[in-house]
Amino acid sequence: SLAGGYTGHLGDYSTGAAQAIMPYVVGGNEVYQQQTSWPMVLEHSDVVVLWSANPLNTLKIAWNASDEQGIPWFDRLRQSGKRVICIDPMRSETAEFFGDAAEWIAPHMGTDVALMLGIAHSLVENGWQDDAFLARCTSGYDVFARYLTGESDGTAKTAEWAAAICGISAEKIRELAQLFHENTTMLMSGWGMQRQQFGEQKHWMLVTLAAMLGQIGTQGGGFGLSYHFANGGNPTRRAAVLASMQGSVAGGTDAVEKIPVARIVEALENPGASY
Repeated sequence: SLAGGYTGHLGDYSTGAAQAIMPYVVGGNEVYQQQTSWPMVLEHSDVVVLWSANPLNTLKIAWNASDEQGIPWFDRLRQSGKRVICIDPMRSETAEFFGDAAEWIAPHMGTDVALMLGIAHSLVENGWQDDAFLARCTSGYDVFARYLTGESDGTAKTAEWAAAICGISAEKIRELAQLFHENTTMLMSGWGMQRQQFGEQKHWMLVTLAAMLGQIGTQGGGFGLSYHFANGGNPTRRAAVLASMQGSVAGGTDAVEKIPVARIVEALENPGASY
């Protein structure tokens, strides 16, 4: 019946890995939260990195019907003269949109974390990490640093190590580290790169890199995980928000079991089994 029990779901297909890890990293799911506003980015950011993001495509969709208000902001970015870098294995519509106004860097598919680690190691190699910010605003960096430098596992995540995995030269990796360090840098990531096994490591490492730069919370610096969807970064309007319809029925029974959306096929093929 309509008021009976049912099987619910956990997460969604869009950000299944990121929304699971982000509350443990930054205290909220972040992928569906407000970003640093576009006027702030256009005024204060020196470098904007579109990491596995294709906003000229994905801003055409939304929860329902998209009004595509985010696209004009990217047009303003294109005309701003700021340094724009598109990191994506494919030359996307966004890379084509920016043309000569952006640099396209194409790592091997699924190697984003290796590239980020190489950049992070280059920061440490030159003493460019913001130790004061890391000590004041983060916890656990000492554990990560031992892994990054190879102290804990015997493998330093150098630019050369990363280059052998991601296909981007060690020289370019070190160049990116210096560029990010010397400029107010906004790391804008998409969601596609976390849709795989261990995908949570992509956004986790992106936040770690932003923390090492010490720019989280600064004007035009840090990271954003939703500029490419539902007009993320648009200035928030000061108006009431209509409440949504509730999915429960008075006197009914809420979901007694919940299945991660990515495991629905496995659940159907193995009734009664654990997952």
